[in-house]
Amino acid sequence: ISSPTGNVVLNLPFTSATTSEYDSRYTGNFWINGGDSAINGNLFCQVESNSSSVTIYEGTGAANAWWADCFDASTDFFFQLTYIT
Repeated sequence: ISSPTGNVVLNLPFTSATTSEYDSRYTGNFWINGGDSAINGNLFCQVESNSSSVTIYEGTGAANAWWADCFDASTDFFFQLTYIT
């Protein structure tokens, strides 16, 4: 990845259900193995209502574009997420 911008977002196989504004945020756990040591284990993922993607956040709730610059070919991603479709 050269000069990454924006949040780290992964595509999901199904679109999440459309429900009311705040009860439709689904969260899960996200782990990274390898890559830059600047990334710590304090990450989580979140899916919004009517979305087919999951955004990765720090434990503080910040989505940071610089994370993508820390990944390399040897970086492994693991995430656990349950959401309603």
